[in-house]
Amino acid sequence: MEINPIAYFRSPFGEKFGIPRQAGLAPGLRGRVVFEPLYRSADALRGLSGFDYLWLLWGFSGNAGRQVEGLASPDFPHQSPCHEEEAPTGDVERSDRGSLRGTPLSPPRGRRGVEGESAVAWKATVRPPRLGGNERVGVFASRSPFRPNPLGLSSVRLESIDYDAKGPDGKPLGPVINVLGADLMDGTPIYDIKPYIEYADSHPGVRSGFVDTTVWEPLEVVFPAGAESKVEDLDTLRDILSLDPRPPYHDDPTKEYTMSYGRREIRFRVEGQVLIVNDILVII
Repeated sequence: MEINPIAYFRSPFGEKFGIPRQAGLAPGLRGRVVFEPLYRSADALRGLSGFDYLWLLWGFSGNAGRQVEGLASPDFPHQSPCHEEEAPTGDVERSDRGSLRGTPLSPPRGRRGVEGESAVAWKATVRPPRLGGNERVGVFASRSPFRPNPLGLSSVRLESIDYDAKGPDGKPLGPVINVLGADLMDGTPIYDIKPYIEYADSHPGVRSGFVDTTVWEPLEVVFPAGAESKVEDLDTLRDILSLDPRPPYHDDPTKEYTMSYGRREIRFRVEGQVLIVNDILVII
């Protein structure tokens, strides 16, 4: 099967580190779905504004060691987020920045499969951060980005549709879908969009496996004086940092981490349950 990106995602996150591990955890986080020229059709979105939430089907295009061909657009880098589980290598802070051109989604290079077909190099188990990064579960019992097929699924809130959107050069981009709460990195390829339907897609009260048996508390976030003048939406940044962007096996209160957010560089450390922002720098 050959599938092509219909759009690319625009996000404040230019690298994987710091992206919420699930959609909806930072409900104020804004992003945009910018369609490829072939799919810039107002008719294709007819009726979509009547829905509050959308499903985005997208590609984990920037996993370290997982070069996926054909995901890039001239306007977007070859990237996507590290999601719920950490990389099998244990390195969740790396970010691939290639610029591959083309359209088909081809299997990553790996071992040869049955009857000569190309197969993806993958691992049967992963270590979810929710379990401290120490306990393994099956890849299909997780939302790890390191899967046989590098596909992600996110439910995001539909904020608005801008039919007259224009790019920095003034050229038409519309229609552009503005969404809230996405867990996607800037440049992530989007393969499909579907409306979220409550009666079919919501199952309250169901079991959620190991997520039900683990306790997680958000961190308290402390900003330096004057932070509100350096970040446009400080509350959204607070929500993102409270999720604890660090790898699960990191617990050094003296270590400073750097997170890219929009045109800002956020430097912070964590002491116990308190995340302390040391500095916010403007990236020129």
